[in-house]
Amino acid sequence: MNSENKTDYTFKVSLPSRIERVYAASGGRKASVYSWEGPFLRNKRGSYLCNFNSLSCENLHFNDELLKVELVPSDNLGIASALSDNADITAPANRYIPNSFGQHNMNGNVTEMVLENDLVVGGSWRSYGYDVRNDSKKKYNGSAVLLGSYQSLHLKPNSSYNIGIETTFKNIYCDSKSSFSSKKK
Repeated sequence: MNSENKTDYTFKVSLPSRIERVYAASGGRKASVYSWEGPFLRNKRGSYLCNFNSLSCENLHFNDELLKVELVPSDNLGIASALSDNADITAPANRYIPNSFGQHNMNGNVTEMVLENDLVVGGSWRSYGYDVRNDSKKKYNGSAVLLGSYQSLHLKPNSSYNIGIETTFKNIYCDSKSSFSSKKK
């Protein structure tokens, strides 16, 4: 312990920047579309890999008599529901497979706030597949039930050997439904 500062580390907790969040979601892999390995929203068994709105154009029908668009359910209901992706609205934090950093629900489920005040990222349960990519972003429109956050913890050693360059030893991400987990950079 450093007697001058009384602690070994100084730490700062903040929202991650968009770049930090994309890095965390990708599990450190470059050019990763989603937090899992692969470019698809379903695994080989046909199960969804994240919580999102799978509604698409094949689920829409224009009723000429009523002059309105109607939803036509498909075999998997076509929309986020307990029958299609095991989540009525938001899914439990550990519902889907984690990325290589051990983080769950980095795509879909809830849109995440980032340090840049005008952006949210990652998509939510109401987002369509393209909008739940690691690098997806939307304009922030204020608080909503679709919004969550992960926190970034930056540790800086307090020692006489510290030459003033801050090094991030760990980023620790959590949400209100999961436990803390970390991965060394």
